[in-house]
Amino acid sequence: MVSGTVPNFVDILYNLQSEEYFEDNLIDIAIQHKKAILFYGDDTWVKMFPGAFLRYEGTTSFFASDYTEVDVNVTRHLDHELTTTDWDIMILHYLGLDHIGHIHGPASFLVSEKLLEMDAVLEKIYTGLKVRNEPFTLLMTGDHGMSPGGSHGGSSLEETQVPLVFVNDGCIQRFASGRRDLGTFRQIDVTPTLAGLLGVPNPKNNLGVHIPNILFSEQIFSVEHQAVLMLENLKHLYNIFATRGLSSHSFEQNFDLLKTKLMESSSSIETRREWLQKAFLFAKEIQSELGKGSNLYDLWTMVISAFSMFLVFFCSCIMIFGDSCCPSVRKPCPNSPFILILTGLGCISYVMISAYFSNEVFVTPPIIICFLQSGVTAYLFSLLHSLSLTKNLKANVFSLPQMFTLFGIVYQGFSLFSSSFVEEEHQTWYYLVPTLLLLISLKNIETTFTKIDSNEGMKVVQNRDFLSIMGTVCIHRIAKFWNQTGDKWAREMDIEDWLIGEDNYVALMVFFCMGIVGIWCLVVWEEKRNLKRIIFSSGMIAVLIYRYLDFLGLHTSQWLVYLPRSVYVLVFVLFLMAIFGRTFTPLPPLVLLLVLLRRAHNVPLLLLQLIQARLVQRPLTVLLQYEKGLFFLYAAYSWLGMMWFFYQGNSNSLSRIDVAAGYIGVGSYQPFLIGILLLISTFQGPLLAFVFYLKNLEMTNMNENEWSSRFWYLCLLRSFPLCLHFVTVIILRNHIFIWSVFAPKLVYEVTFTLLMFLITFISVFKRGTYYFVFNLCKYVQLGK
Repeated sequence: MVSGTVPNFVDILYNLQSEEYFEDNLIDIAIQHKKAILFYGDDTWVKMFPGAFLRYEGTTSFFASDYTEVDVNVTRHLDHELTTTDWDIMILHYLGLDHIGHIHGPASFLVSEKLLEMDAVLEKIYTGLKVRNEPFTLLMTGDHGMSPGGSHGGSSLEETQVPLVFVNDGCIQRFASGRRDLGTFRQIDVTPTLAGLLGVPNPKNNLGVHIPNILFSEQIFSVEHQAVLMLENLKHLYNIFATRGLSSHSFEQNFDLLKTKLMESSSSIETRREWLQKAFLFAKEIQSELGKGSNLYDLWTMVISAFSMFLVFFCSCIMIFGDSCCPSVRKPCPNSPFILILTGLGCISYVMISAYFSNEVFVTPPIIICFLQSGVTAYLFSLLHSLSLTKNLKANVFSLPQMFTLFGIVYQGFSLFSSSFVEEEHQTWYYLVPTLLLLISLKNIETTFTKIDSNEGMKVVQNRDFLSIMGTVCIHRIAKFWNQTGDKWAREMDIEDWLIGEDNYVALMVFFCMGIVGIWCLVVWEEKRNLKRIIFSSGMIAVLIYRYLDFLGLHTSQWLVYLPRSVYVLVFVLFLMAIFGRTFTPLPPLVLLLVLLRRAHNVPLLLLQLIQARLVQRPLTVLLQYEKGLFFLYAAYSWLGMMWFFYQGNSNSLSRIDVAAGYIGVGSYQPFLIGILLLISTFQGPLLAFVFYLKNLEMTNMNENEWSSRFWYLCLLRSFPLCLHFVTVIILRNHIFIWSVFAPKLVYEVTFTLLMFLITFISVFKRGTYYFVFNLCKYVQLGK
């Protein structure tokens, strides 16, 4: 807003660690023109403009549970500053309303109370300025809106449209009602408007256009002054337009004509007003063209990234399925057909993708890089594959559930080419997972009738598995309506809306307590060690007290910081016990952490997920009876995790991220800790499913190589959709939904992939460490 530039998509990362702002902006320009500035509010301003303010006090914007003191610390300066005359600009950045929206949502009753408080503040400011008997302009606006879920960053109207209120004493006297609608304008248009009101030049990279209702108000500017401001704005935009090589002969002619007409002093007032309107429309046209060309892409880097992901996917397929499809590749040789085929496929794919965008692909260095990359990668993977110990299990033909799993992987990957499928991806997983479970159930029934004559006991087990799957599907029917998500259904009434209603606080507390008790019973019942039971129970009691204080509205209590911190300590202790325990079962620490990070209405949903995981644990083991059973078991749990991801109300829009979860128990801005908490909170569904996958493996006798092979399973399952989505983003980089749909989805995919590789590495490393220490102790004991 102070620079008038359109932010890039990646700028969201810079907002997490604000530093000094060096781009040309209104603050620096005002200081250069001897304007004295006061500031009170969000300390981000103080970090971005150090030494710019005559007097200031910053308040931290990252203590999200505080929405009282954070505003009182701003308002308490008004009585003094409104009586002083040594300043020209006063900036007040209030945070309370933003914090309420993030924690309780924009529909909370706390919002109306805060708005009444802000109304009193505005009255105080306006009254104080009127007493000074000096011309003034009061601007009130926001930097973003708020989605119904309490976040922002998406493209919905609730997130992108905010009020813009100008209060000018002269203009108010002109209208009987005291106000009028200025229309709808872009946020960057505020910058040149403020510059004109302050009498300072526009920032160099500003792409805004004067708001006409302010510019063309003769109570503020004379017609001659309006022409000067409009001409300066038009020259500024046209210079940027021409510098980027976007100008044409017709644009140049229109610019010269408008420049001449605006400077004519002999024209009548009405004629000059007409030319002012034409100049404004021409400036808006230039602004629109600049917006189209504002996105610059490093195309070769994008293509190489997609190609690299293709190599990872292809080599993962070779590592997992190569011994079944092509046994000859087990002999590494630089001249083997495998090397030539993979290199050729890689280069052909690269040429086909690149030729779609450029005719210079054959003379540019990236093709050499990709050729070398494919050859080296192919040889290394061929060498690794020759050393692998992967063996066939019991069959050479995939079963129906396995065939459907392969179909689902391909289907989900190619569905990312459609913006509607990306926006409504939850429907994909809501279809794939129940269908896979149904096919497994049918397979179990088939097995039952096949073996009923030879083994009567098998019938009881298989029937129990069938009932478990039916129970899982019934829970799915409830859980999918707990938090409506996507683009079309997010505003539909769901269980969450009912629970968080003002009249349903008692029901919310009852459901929350039922969820806490149910989760405690499930975890304690499965946990055999008494010490872990005690630690887990202590953590659940701390969470219960924390939520109780939150329900009471004691948002400034220090216990709201100390209680979560005590839970983090207990989670860490439980995780260390899992690391150094005989079996790696991090379920208690993860569940305890999720209960803390989840909003109260989603805690019962966690109980339903734990019940689902318990029900499908035995039926999914049927996948181990067939070829590559471990891979398909991993894929099934990955699908289950993605379904749980959307259960909790997530989508592929950044606005659905529950930012408040990152600040639970955090008293100051700590980017690393906040980032970890946000990652865990956002991807808690896949993390929980992965832990249950490990728990399922503990029930089977898997050797160390089979445990480590899940690294290749992860490579295959993550590289395929990533590869396709990289290609999607490259092809559709000029699509209207590239920044609102496809780019956020790519951020989710990359972040989730990195997180899962980290968790997989920890689990594999832990297992290897355990065997190393165990064998070392055994060797020492034998030596003695």
